[in-house]
Amino acid sequence: DTYNLLADGIVQVLRTLAKLGPFELTDVAEELGCTRYVNGSSLKGQADVDWTNPQARQRFLATIVADADGLLNVVRGTRADLVPDSDEDKELARAAELLARVLGQDIERDENGPRLKRGVAPDRLISIHDPEMRHGRKSSSHRFNGHKTQIAVDTDTQLITAVEVLAGNASDADQAVEVVEASEAATGCQVDE
Repeated sequence: DTYNLLADGIVQVLRTLAKLGPFELTDVAEELGCTRYVNGSSLKGQADVDWTNPQARQRFLATIVADADGLLNVVRGTRADLVPDSDEDKELARAAELLARVLGQDIERDENGPRLKRGVAPDRLISIHDPEMRHGRKSSSHRFNGHKTQIAVDTDTQLITAVEVLAGNASDADQAVEVVEASEAATGCQVDE
């Protein structure tokens, strides 16, 4: 869910900032006022929020968004002090881009503050830890989170001749030609079916 996804993005940025020091994650989090993100396994699970109250949920979300915005400002300042395109700069940029992407896909902002967007963004990022993971469907009623695989098999020997990993929301036909070509290259045989 968005609350924990934002929290994971915040922790990822904090970890990357800590590596630059090198500092302890908890020290960086404390200095930046973000200790609640590194203490415990679930920000939402440990929050003292009346989840039945829409205003309480909105206030809680607003504090998370404010923390994320503040952290992205810290990243901008920190990156200005790094060698452009250095490994450290690239790693910090990647972490910040993931956090910014979650903010952009899941949060709407107006004069009343931030709120959760209705609906699901196309190609929605669902995991900071595995950014390639997506929502997928096996059928109209069976959904999953993760990846799809395409596998080419020699039907006589049951030997797998090629494999391709796809995003969970990819079409079943995506990369099919590439899997066929890889199978033909690996076996030296033409694929019949």
